[in-house]
Formats: sequence, structure tokens, C-alpha cells
Amino acid sequence: MPKLRQLRRSYASYASYAKVTPVTPELRQSRQLRRSYASYAKITPFTPEDRISL
Repeated sequence: MPKLRQLRRSYASYASYAKVTPVTPELRQSRQLRRSYASYAKITPFTPEDRISL
């Protein structure tokens, strides 16, 4: 089960990354786009590179 715990931690980091990511006018404009971004965030693996770029 340690893998699941690690995955959860990665998702928490990803969530905080999503918070600091500036929302562009286009993104604010389209609710559908925001929804697709949320589903994209779910399926996108959080890589160490993403953590470094934070």
C-alpha cells in the first residue's frame, strides 16, 4: 500500500501546483475547458520534473 500513499501525495502536490498556475482569460471564459483541464489533471502522471518546475 505504500505506492497508493505516494500517489496520494503526488496528487496533493499536483493540486497545489494547479492552484498556483495562472488562469488565463481563455480558461476563465470556458467552463468546459476548465472541466477538461480537471480531467486532464487526473490522468496526467505527476512527474518529478513538474515538482522541480514549481
